[in-house]
Amino acid sequence: MPDAIEEVLRSRGPGLSSDVAAILIEEHGLLAAAARQRVSRRSPAVRSLTNLAFPRNARFLYLPEQYGSSAFWSTLVKALYASKGSYARALAALQQRGGIMPVDHFSIAAGAPLEQTRQLAADTIRARLVEAKLLEELDVPGVGTCVAFARGAEYLEQPAARMKARLITEAILLSALKSWARELGLGSYEKFEVRDEGTRQPRVSTFEWDITAPSYLGGLANWAADAKPKPGFVVFDVFLGGVLTEAGLEPFIHKCLTLRSLKKVGRCIQFFVAERYTPEALRLARKHGVVPATPASLFGDELAAALTELIATMTNAAQATIDPEKFTTFFTKLGKIEGAVSRLRGALFEFVVADIVRKKFHARVKLNDIYRQNGKDVAEIDVRGVVDEQCVYFIECKGYMPGRLVDDDEIEKWLTKRIPLVRQRALEHPEWRNLKLRFELWTTGELSESAKARIAEAQRSIRATAYVVEVRQAKQIEQLARETNDVSLIGVLQQHFLKSPLADVDKKSGGVDTNPMTHALPFDANSIALTTHTVPFLLGSSAG
Repeated sequence: MPDAIEEVLRSRGPGLSSDVAAILIEEHGLLAAAARQRVSRRSPAVRSLTNLAFPRNARFLYLPEQYGSSAFWSTLVKALYASKGSYARALAALQQRGGIMPVDHFSIAAGAPLEQTRQLAADTIRARLVEAKLLEELDVPGVGTCVAFARGAEYLEQPAARMKARLITEAILLSALKSWARELGLGSYEKFEVRDEGTRQPRVSTFEWDITAPSYLGGLANWAADAKPKPGFVVFDVFLGGVLTEAGLEPFIHKCLTLRSLKKVGRCIQFFVAERYTPEALRLARKHGVVPATPASLFGDELAAALTELIATMTNAAQATIDPEKFTTFFTKLGKIEGAVSRLRGALFEFVVADIVRKKFHARVKLNDIYRQNGKDVAEIDVRGVVDEQCVYFIECKGYMPGRLVDDDEIEKWLTKRIPLVRQRALEHPEWRNLKLRFELWTTGELSESAKARIAEAQRSIRATAYVVEVRQAKQIEQLARETNDVSLIGVLQQHFLKSPLADVDKKSGGVDTNPMTHALPFDANSIALTTHTVPFLLGSSAG
């Protein structure tokens, strides 16, 4: 029966060696031992994925002509999910997050340890899945290196937009959670670590989390009479942007259970915070003694609704419009969280610019336009406006608080990387190649003298007929807004970007980075009261 395995794979498609052996037993009458031996001595024509191991030493088998087919990938993914192992948890975490996440978040979400012990390390899992071409690593402008399902950059454009919205909103939530836990005394006040704030991600033992802190609560710390108390820990993971499924929660549960099994690690109280949970996810959390919280159960319905609406608004950025009342809603409700104002200013400034360009220049507008080179995302234009038969605006937006300097490095990247690349793509565009190209920087912040000199140098070097480089700052932007005669738009710009009464809150934080993809900011503990929402949550009310 030299070709039996090839016949099985040709008729049934790719599959695990254990499944192929079962078919040989059932359909060809082999004994179990003989079937296993036949599979182990398979012909060279039968290939296997050597870098992905399955339970009981099974291998994924296929014929050369089957590699890369839709049946190959779908069967492989099903086999990985069915294994319920490290690869399955990693894929489930990525699927829960829309198919793309920052590489720096992979170990947190996948529930894998940092170091290789009895379990595969997070970096090993990611590397093997990339090698197997199930995942790919790519650079997403404004975020950095990300890991995603290998489906191509064009397919990932909308998932990447959702990811950016999720990251900004989760950062605001993490700031609120940090203060909530600090003010309740759940952890040591100065020892809280938050995702993306430091040089490394928050860590307890060999696992990373979204928030961690050592805790000296009576039920967590070891208060031995003859020694210094040994702290326990409080940890949080979060997910916003949809309903958390049972599969999406399993990586977190795996981290929690593994941590509890380690004798040298103190007791730990473990929170997962999501907008909503499926009934199966809730049962899984309660079965294993973790807290399934929601923003509503912690901070009330008003703030939770604002977070949900912010994600939806920013995800649909391509529409480039926001009702001015939504600006007021976001800044009023989320502005209670210190640092949220800066994040909102940076994230929502693009919408203001887009509205001005549409109404003042009568342009067709698109936000967050991605430009690629050799199939890779390499640049993003915040606002693109096309004025028919006249010109195309490519606008870089820096919505900083008044008085804050735009980083000189950002100016240099804009001049030397983004502009040349986007100009080349524009010259290749059949509708734009004969239009005037305008590359503009709009900012409510300030420019250093060296940045002004660098821009002036670039402007002098450009032929008048080639393209235009221009910078518009607060006074010019305000004047353009006034020329639209849109009272609501003018009011939004003045209140939230030029003369914000919340600017004093920003100044307390020392003029920190307003880039929504960078550091999380402190939370004003006194601005969100621990309302009656907190009490039922602590008593174990349902989070649904």
